[in-house]
Amino acid sequence: MFLRMATPRLPVSRLDVAARLLAGALPRSVTPMIDRVRLDARAMLSSLGPGLPPVVKSRAGQTARPTPLEEIDPIDHLLPRRVAAAVHQLGRDLGMLGGMLSGRTPPPTIERGPSAYASVDQTPAGSLASRRVRVTFVRDETPDARSFGLAFDDGSPIAFEAGQFLSFELSVEGKLERRAYSLASAALPGVEPFITVKRVPGGKVSNAFLDGVEVDARIRVLGPSGLFVVPDDAGDTLVLIGGGSGITPLASIAETCLRGDQERRVVLVYGSRSDADVIFRARLESLAAEFPERFRLELTVGPRLDGDTLRARLGDFPRAATYFLCGPGPMMDACREALIEAKVSPARILEERFSRRGALDVTFEDQPVVVKAGAREHRYQCRAGQTLLEAGLAAGLSLPFSCAMGGCAACKLELVSGQVHADESSCLSAQERAAGFVLTCVSRPLTPVTLKLDA
Repeated sequence: MFLRMATPRLPVSRLDVAARLLAGALPRSVTPMIDRVRLDARAMLSSLGPGLPPVVKSRAGQTARPTPLEEIDPIDHLLPRRVAAAVHQLGRDLGMLGGMLSGRTPPPTIERGPSAYASVDQTPAGSLASRRVRVTFVRDETPDARSFGLAFDDGSPIAFEAGQFLSFELSVEGKLERRAYSLASAALPGVEPFITVKRVPGGKVSNAFLDGVEVDARIRVLGPSGLFVVPDDAGDTLVLIGGGSGITPLASIAETCLRGDQERRVVLVYGSRSDADVIFRARLESLAAEFPERFRLELTVGPRLDGDTLRARLGDFPRAATYFLCGPGPMMDACREALIEAKVSPARILEERFSRRGALDVTFEDQPVVVKAGAREHRYQCRAGQTLLEAGLAAGLSLPFSCAMGGCAACKLELVSGQVHADESSCLSAQERAAGFVLTCVSRPLTPVTLKLDA
């Protein structure tokens, strides 16, 4: 197994941001001069005091250098994190819209079959405005887990928050399948994004991904999406609890916090069946060596990570810690129960569940749908088996969505009347479900339906 460690980067300073803004405002021919002045200024300030060293050594002995000028995005450093993410998403959406209007939407190179729920002559996935990524590298992590480097085909950055995922569209056995895979890389400038896929017995999509996707493959994706991110009020300590492939978003959160936040502490409790199944072992142990005072790593190998295992450790964690759970369903249920018993507030427990339930034995028929937006009403027909989102977008409505597979709640609308069948709604809170909200991307009408869209 080969692991390539990224060269550490110094924090981006106001001087770096100012230089990037100046380079963007002037002809490209003067960019090298601006960069040279920036680096010289850092060196000069370094000689006057401890403020801006141009080159330093990390705890692991690696050389840390200033971030290359072309990789600095002023938006990320001048705006709050969530606002910057929203601005990037708006830019991507506008770019996609412009491409669609000008006829530049490229076809996928991986053949897509029809939706498992839609008629053959419908192409609902196309109406979801997915984008194409290119696989930049393939790397084995364990005997049954493999990482895939990713880059948007149009050259734009994959801007995401640690813990978020991409929804991949793959044609498997002649049917379009959509699966979510968490971005496992740190969400930091200069770090190449990647996902890690683990082989699952009988896993139709994951096994097809592992056996059929190679370097330079093109795949269509939606997102990044997801709410499994560090909230602004998370506090000084994060406790990450995971098992198996649940390490993928947790590793992203851990490394992003350790390298991007100088004060926050991270505890990672990770369970695997055997030593050979520990995903990212070298990466995690390297982080533990580099940040010994802020990162505590506990690997549980063999016995299953369960509620009793967690109860034995709870006394060592700060009561105000924020907990992140990701892994097999039984493990998450047992750990959540242990946390609730320990009087941890449910608001401080975040969960990410990878399982996605498919449609049951339900017969669908064409149904009329009404979407109320303020004083206006929009009507469209949802064909048998289409989701509310697919049919609405096909009818020309502007409906909110992101992942399109029930994992982020961006598409939630209030169900005013009617009945729907939902494949998955775990990302809706109990309060949202009680208030009548549904996820349009995974809901199919069983009767005529009326939805409410905030105007």
